[in-house]
Amino acid sequence: MHQIYALGSGNRRLYELADASRGLLVTGLRESGVLSSDAERSEASKIDFQGLKKMDAPILEQSWNLWRDIEIERRVAWSVFEFDCALSTLTSKRGAFSISELPTKLPCSESLWDAPSANAWASVVSFSASPPDGIPFYPLLRNIIARNAVSESVPAWAKRICALVISRLLWDLRELEDAASPQVLGLSSLANCHKATRENLLASLTALSNSLSRPTCTYDVINMK
Repeated sequence: MHQIYALGSGNRRLYELADASRGLLVTGLRESGVLSSDAERSEASKIDFQGLKKMDAPILEQSWNLWRDIEIERRVAWSVFEFDCALSTLTSKRGAFSISELPTKLPCSESLWDAPSANAWASVVSFSASPPDGIPFYPLLRNIIARNAVSESVPAWAKRICALVISRLLWDLRELEDAASPQVLGLSSLANCHKATRENLLASLTALSNSLSRPTCTYDVINMK
């Protein structure tokens, strides 16, 4: 957070430090397995979300702590991805992440995450429209790109993440077209080939923006910004 703030100074040395930090963070996530499908650990399937209110206090506490451990890993991974995107925007350099290696689940709703105790968490889970183990990322992204309606149960942070991923896809298309331009490879038709894809991705961003037009809490306002 400090480095993102400092990048506004335009100091090249700060840019280099932030780039080095990004490399360390992304490499650390890759080596720990947080970015792979292994991050959706088998322990998550042991949590009986339907039977939380019937659990004895020690078992409920254990389930809450297990859930928090998994959610922390997921949130750290997505936060580093957002740092990667912020650095790319401020330095005009492509990010380090590959879309295919991102976590398979999005962060849960903030109401679940902010639950101060196991009992409060169990109560919120019982009426939350958003799944406690996170919305599957890739199916949601496919639906958004297909311009299907974005459900109100999708947390605002999850929508923001999808917007960043779509922006990264647009970035990749631009880089490919620039590299294949007539002056470089002579493939002048490549931009035309991607025109429909570009328009579809831009329309998806518009749909995401519209879905955040009526904030219901502070988190929504932050993510809209």
